[in-house]
Amino acid sequence: MILVHTPRKLISELIECRQVERCIVMCTIAALEPGMGWYHLTCKVCSRKVQYEPPLVTGDRDEDDLNKFKIYCAVCKCYDPELLPRYKLHLVVQDKTGSSKFVIFDHLALQMVHKPCIELTGPVTNEIQDQDLIPMALQELIGKTYLFKVEILRENFAYKYDTFKVNKISTNRDIISEFHKCG
Repeated sequence: MILVHTPRKLISELIECRQVERCIVMCTIAALEPGMGWYHLTCKVCSRKVQYEPPLVTGDRDEDDLNKFKIYCAVCKCYDPELLPRYKLHLVVQDKTGSSKFVIFDHLALQMVHKPCIELTGPVTNEIQDQDLIPMALQELIGKTYLFKVEILRENFAYKYDTFKVNKISTNRDIISEFHKCG
């Protein structure tokens, strides 16, 4: 269960924390962070993010044209792997004490969206489509409150990195309500 042996924190406490730990934060999704996209392309075999490698011919380099890049999976060590889009949501969240940013990956995002990423992206191509167009299923997350089990890493306090990785999530209304009462 998400709540067992994990301290609870408010966002202000999360931001001020100066030690590596995990904690539970109850907060509301205020927005999807602009300019961060909402999915990434991964290798269908190993589930890892693929890399774009520029063409080797020096005179033919166009850094902005991803169509000229080769797609490479560093884990499988192969070019042009079969691709699968997976969620990578950058959320702006808030509670009564402040706001922060959380990053949520595929399997956890699926618990909130209830649709696989590929259902929202459509057929997979070798390029990421315009991610400024946020599907309605993701827009509907805004204003919803969840329990997030987040990791506070050294980077968060040593370098003031303000994005926290979510390890677990509870979307269960009864658990969220009980957590709120005990707060």
